[in-house]
Amino acid sequence: KMCGAFLCRLNQEQFDNALAPALGLKLRANPESVFETAEAIFSGLVELNQTSNIDITGHLNGDTKLLPSALRQLKSAKTEMRSFASSVLVSLALLSPNISKGAPLETVALALSESLLGR
Repeated sequence: KMCGAFLCRLNQEQFDNALAPALGLKLRANPESVFETAEAIFSGLVELNQTSNIDITGHLNGDTKLLPSALRQLKSAKTEMRSFASSVLVSLALLSPNISKGAPLETVALALSESLLGR
């Protein structure tokens, strides 16, 4: 993939201090312009995560708000945006092994159900 070489060299500190804040900001400000790229980055991280061990748990609901940004796009009128959002949500769950309230998939599923219920 195009971002594979970059992602192979990405460490946790770089993700925490540069990539996650930038993605969070862009996903909130103008999601349609960046969602495809964000989806590729998160999918790439999932593929590489056995060697890179990037943990995005702290970015789900913190300042970067990755989880709410992805959930919002599930309500998009555009099928492509909903598809990207569902892929990102799966990646977020797989890249979040240290969620304290429950298993990563459980946490994302709970946020998804609350979003769909309008909470």
